[in-house]
Amino acid sequence: MKKLRLFISHGARFRGKPLKYLPNELRVLVWDNYPSQVLPPKFVRNQLRVFRMHNSLIKELGGGEFKKLTRMELTGCNELREISDLSSSSNLKELDILDCPKLVKVHKSVGSLGNLVSLIVGRCCELRSFPKSLKLRSLKQLFISNCKRLKDFPEIECEMENVTTLSLHSTDLFSILFDCSDHGLKKLYLRGMNIDMLPSDMARFVRLTRLDLDDCKNLREIPELPQNIKEISARGCRSLERFSQLPKILWQFNESGLQDLKEVDVTGCHNLVCDVPKTSMFQGYPADLRVIEYCGFYPVYMNDEEEAAKDKSKMLYEGVDSNLESHWERKRKYSSTFGTQISSLEDGNDDAREEFDSKV
Repeated sequence: MKKLRLFISHGARFRGKPLKYLPNELRVLVWDNYPSQVLPPKFVRNQLRVFRMHNSLIKELGGGEFKKLTRMELTGCNELREISDLSSSSNLKELDILDCPKLVKVHKSVGSLGNLVSLIVGRCCELRSFPKSLKLRSLKQLFISNCKRLKDFPEIECEMENVTTLSLHSTDLFSILFDCSDHGLKKLYLRGMNIDMLPSDMARFVRLTRLDLDDCKNLREIPELPQNIKEISARGCRSLERFSQLPKILWQFNESGLQDLKEVDVTGCHNLVCDVPKTSMFQGYPADLRVIEYCGFYPVYMNDEEEAAKDKSKMLYEGVDSNLESHWERKRKYSSTFGTQISSLEDGNDDAREEFDSKV
């Protein structure tokens, strides 16, 4: 086995004594359910390009060097406590660390991997120690999610101008957003974050196309967004009261400045109120725009605020003439992710109504 270059094991289980040998010429080591807590002590890893372990017993990576490694993936390693020194892994491009519940520390060297393109750290509930500074000039994707004990995000010591996707699900690391390049960020995922407001200058992210704010339960306002935005999701933002561009999106689309917009989802935003003029509804409403807001908010018509305040159950299209009402119904029928249920509702299907209401 000395000349073995590739070893892949999916699902096989090995029992017995701890592993004592692996060939030093290995290029690819993919071993799910790896049976030992450490790699063999005499295993020289310099030739490895891909190192992946899922649901393995590995506890530590040891002190060896991964000089040619380009991808490392550690998922579901329940005993893993630390990501050791990777300063020798200058070729590393992808590092994924997911579902490692005992992981406490990621070595500071990870913050200086100049060729790292993708860094994903998720659902590591005990993670406390992370690099204090980041010098990741090549980074394009940064995902840090559900690491609730990680409170302080590192200082950004270089402009992260290549970052196109940033995900901070259920963390308190909002400050990193201010360090991202204005011209690079395309997708921003802030789901479940404890924030009450977004930066007032969100429009500076001129290439942003996707914004996910689902379950940001304290978020109160969505400021003006960049013109290239295509998808906006704010499901379950129960404190959301204001979305400055929403009235124009719904009633004066040509004046909204968001000509590429394809989807808006504000399901469950029961405090969201729109001030809209009765005289300018559905202007320039594009055929492919999906607005998912079933029972999510209600409008306050200008010059009619007191009446609307007395009756919060007023439907979105109340007071609109029959042609516009039918137009709105057709849009909703073919728009929502729950389109089938909506179609059934409009046909008077009570069972479909109960099923739909239970989901929203």
